[in-house]
Amino acid sequence: MTPTKHLTASSILALLTLPSLAGSSAPADIGGFGVSSDLTRQALAALGYHINDDAAVVLGYRGIGTDYEDGSFAYDVISHSILLGFEYRF
Repeated sequence: MTPTKHLTASSILALLTLPSLAGSSAPADIGGFGVSSDLTRQALAALGYHINDDAAVVLGYRGIGTDYEDGSFAYDVISHSILLGFEYRF
């Protein structure tokens, strides 16, 4: 089987919450709409803890999925993961 490269771009509709430096956040988006991929979607739920006025540690859960077809090539994947991050604002 020969590897195949595909480059796509999709339109998305996003819902974002922008909390203070730490706290909770729940951004989500959906896209595709048949423009390039049939459907793309992702959601994230995260909580943060202030280390000081400029820094926070963030822990969350993310689900992301893509449904794409191009001729005989099909890519239909849903991925779930735990997210650990560090946020610093300057």
